[in-house]
Amino acid sequence: MEIAVVGNSDFVLGFRLAGIRKTFDVTSSDIESRIQDVLNDKTVGILVIHNDDIKKLSLQMQKTLDDSVSPQ
Repeated sequence: MEIAVVGNSDFVLGFRLAGIRKTFDVTSSDIESRIQDVLNDKTVGILVIHNDDIKKLSLQMQKTLDDSVSPQ
């Protein structure tokens, strides 16, 4: 399983420098579609998103992320 990081360029840069290969530099307008793509990727076991970005997501996407956490 891999780690994926979704966020603005400043946020993902440190993870990229640490060797995380699946880093996605996104804007506020396309963050939800990128998160959905990552959730559909079966090779990703951990998704890292900045807390400020989670607050900007729709309630449906926030619920989807909450429900995806396991074990609960």
